[in-house]
Amino acid sequence: MIAESVHEEAAEAVAQARAELLQLFGSMGGVTARAEDFSRVLPRCSLAAVCEALEALVEEGSVEVASLSDGAAVYHFVRH
Repeated sequence: MIAESVHEEAAEAVAQARAELLQLFGSMGGVTARAEDFSRVLPRCSLAAVCEALEALVEEGSVEVASLSDGAAVYHFVRH
């Protein structure tokens, strides 16, 4: 039961991060940053939740991911 509750809380945190990312950056598009940078503008969301939300948005096609020369991932909100 405890593990299930923790899983539900994590899923809610990811859903909140996803919603906030889309609200702030989804409509305008053209924004590119590392997950850490997106996390800084979402102080109520953990870095882990932001990372998971960004990966979910990549799977949906709302966000593209690329690698910098140092291997770090950057996420780009597609301009509509």
